[in-house]
Amino acid sequence: MRIIYAFLIIISFSQTSAQNFFPAKTGDQFQEEYFNEWYNNFGGGWEVYAYPIIVISDSLIFNNKTYYKYNDNYFAYDSLQQQLLIYLNGSSHIAVDFNQPTYSTQVLYFLGFPTVWMSLGISLKNILGTNRFFFQMASDTTYEQGPSFVTESWTMEFSDGIGLSFNSYRKTQRTISFTDDYIYRHTVLLAKIDSTKINSINKNISLVDSIRDRKPHEFGYILGVNIESSLTALVSELYVEYNIFRNGDLIYTQNFDIDKTTLLAHIDIQPDEVEVGDTIKFKCVLQDTSIFNNFRTCPETGYYTFKVISNISSAMDSENIIFSDYNLFQNFPNPFNPITKIYYSIPQSGFVTIKIYDLLGNEIITLLNAEKTRGKYEIAFDGSSLPSGTYFYKMQAGEYTNTKKLILLK
Repeated sequence: MRIIYAFLIIISFSQTSAQNFFPAKTGDQFQEEYFNEWYNNFGGGWEVYAYPIIVISDSLIFNNKTYYKYNDNYFAYDSLQQQLLIYLNGSSHIAVDFNQPTYSTQVLYFLGFPTVWMSLGISLKNILGTNRFFFQMASDTTYEQGPSFVTESWTMEFSDGIGLSFNSYRKTQRTISFTDDYIYRHTVLLAKIDSTKINSINKNISLVDSIRDRKPHEFGYILGVNIESSLTALVSELYVEYNIFRNGDLIYTQNFDIDKTTLLAHIDIQPDEVEVGDTIKFKCVLQDTSIFNNFRTCPETGYYTFKVISNISSAMDSENIIFSDYNLFQNFPNPFNPITKIYYSIPQSGFVTIKIYDLLGNEIITLLNAEKTRGKYEIAFDGSSLPSGTYFYKMQAGEYTNTKKLILLK
């Protein structure tokens, strides 16, 4: 049986007030972010590779205490002694001692076997949107493995009212000529404890464009949205529900995907598919895979509604189109091969230029250099003569300047 010795030191301060550093109960849920890094003699990298949901769904009774299954072991919190206990092979052991003096070492069983941990003390910081006390401890061991020296390190962070909010594991393997370094970090992003939502991500979705009546020749158009979210990686569904009514009857319904990168949807309705007098009803839908199962629509209730109007221009038609600001929208599609469209709007007549640049800032082509009246426009960019890569397009109109990125993939 190997005993592991700790030596990692982090500055913290003591806090003697009783906290609940492991408030686990059956039904509690946690959603974590799994992040890893790797380095060796040839370079390295990193990735966020999962957002797993941990549910406390099992428990057992031992010596009149309830032990809750967390990951692969059963734990009970002793609020009187300020200790976390672990049930192993018919007996109870101390997994974490929250009274352990800062920088002192103690044999603990949190990993399921005896390990010497160093206390890093109790500190205060913002965790999941609230200032919370947290207890840190760390362990470190080095041993020989064939021609290599291997160092394994653990750091654990227990937060008041949450439990284990952060843990990391690092393994470094060294030989005379080579080093491999792997780091794994698990961080709690969201939690439901005793039905209380902690750091609930309130995703909101809204339209970029104003709602207006459209003429048949304006169909086949781009619809842009905005998303307010702290965790866009958890978005699972993002689309426009689109319905066409004719004489009061639903004649067409379709969901159009909203690109999660550009936040644009191509409303692929052709001019010959609509008639003057048709009513269009649509809404934007967002759903995520978080423990909160957020479901948002725009508008919040019902549908946006507009009419298909005659192609004959009139002063009244012009008044229905309101462009209150300069806008340069994301190109669509993006990435593209070889043609994409760039969309922009201006609130008043003026001179507009749009230019394409490479990564080094060299001007590639001038797409537009002309006087334009108030309105919304689109312009095509053909990258057939250019190599694959990242480019930028810049719009200038009066004092307004904006730049966006486009990606050509052949």
